[in-house]
Amino acid sequence: MAELRVGHFEAFHYGDPALLLWGDEAGLNALASFLLALEEGEAKVLTTLPWVRTKDPLRVDVTSSHQPRGLCQMSETPPHFHWSLSPDLQRDFAEKVRVVATAPKPGHHYLDTDDSEAAVVIVSKGEYAEL
Repeated sequence: MAELRVGHFEAFHYGDPALLLWGDEAGLNALASFLLALEEGEAKVLTTLPWVRTKDPLRVDVTSSHQPRGLCQMSETPPHFHWSLSPDLQRDFAEKVRVVATAPKPGHHYLDTDDSEAAVVIVSKGEYAEL
């Protein structure tokens, strides 16, 4: 069964905040399919999908938009993020997620849109089992 874990860490990536998406091959492939299936203007709550588990109370909404804003933090307690992606970014990120999913070794990739995001977005397989 597919499983994807999602966690927000205040000081993860070189001390910077991070939104970490980690899981097995099936979970990461499900994430890639989710990204590709979003229609323009559509918003879905990633963290309520049946194959997604959160480390702590957390909400991540994902929207397809021709005017993407990247990852914005909507509230701190509990953390609520809105991730706005263009169709091109959706395809690019889905491809990066699939590369990590099918890699024979543990690894990760960054899913960043620019430097103004609320946290760096990292997708990982096989690196963070202890979290």
